[in-house]
Formats: sequence, structure tokens, C-alpha cells
Amino acid sequence: MENSNLIKKMRIRPSLFVVTVCLSSLVLELVALGLLVGYEASLGLLEPKRLGWIACGLVAQLLMTLVPALLVAILAAFLRDLVLLLPFLMAATFYLSPVVYPAELAPSYLAPILNSNPVAWVLQFYRAGLIGGGPPSLESIVFGFPLLIVLALSLAWSADRLRPHLADIL
Repeated sequence: MENSNLIKKMRIRPSLFVVTVCLSSLVLELVALGLLVGYEASLGLLEPKRLGWIACGLVAQLLMTLVPALLVAILAAFLRDLVLLLPFLMAATFYLSPVVYPAELAPSYLAPILNSNPVAWVLQFYRAGLIGGGPPSLESIVFGFPLLIVLALSLAWSADRLRPHLADIL
């Protein structure tokens, strides 16, 4: 909605606006992560073999950000009130993700929710890279990345196909 004038007047793919926002947030993430990795290295806690998990985490985080962002961008053009629900959905996702606590400390009845939360999958990559935790299962890696790539590409394609309608609605 913020770029409605550009979508109406120019032949720019609507999905590019979402991708640029996601990539710019990744740049900030890289700066913060670089400082954290540098700090760990200065303390002698960083094992170079774990850096691959951090790179996988960055790719997973980019895809996990891009897919819902594209979906919300498409739906918010048609359902304007969806934007009002986002802070609540983001807060629920944060508290139902083992971000500030290990999943093992959560009550057992929350285990199915925590295990099905895709944000927990991304966190496993970062924990494996930064503190030496166990990485995600091979099945989740083999199926997770291709699934996210297919979802991101299909949502970007959908946004681009809906461009004439988005220009009218926006």
C-alpha cells in the first residue's frame, strides 16, 4: 500500500517491494550477527565449523520472512484490516517460539505447538551455529528449504499476476 503510486503508474513487479524490504532487514541482521560472531570469536567460543549453520539460518530466516510478507502484502491489498491484526499475530508467534527459552523448558502440552512452529526451525540453525546446539533434522532441511523456495516463488508470481487488480484496488 505504501508504494501504490509506483504500482499504478509504473510497470514494476509488486513482489519487488516486498523483497527489498526483506533484504534490507537482512542487512541489519548481518550487522548484528557479525558483531555477535566477532564477540564470540574474541572470547574463543566460536568454532569455525559451526559457521555453516549460521549461513543456513540466514537463508532460512530470509525465506521465512519472505513467504509471510508476500502473503500479507497480497491479502492486505484486498483485506485492509489484516494490517491491524499483524501486531497480535507477531506477538503470538514470538511467544510461541522458543526464542528466549529452550523448547525443553516449555510444558509438555506445548511441545506439539513448538515443534510445528516454523520459527523454531530457523532458531535451530542459529543455536547450532552460535552455541553448538543440535541442528534441525535432515528431513526438515531437505523438505523445508525447497518448500519455502516454492512458496516464495509462487507467491511472488501471484503478486505479479495480480498487479492489474492491485493497481485498481490500491
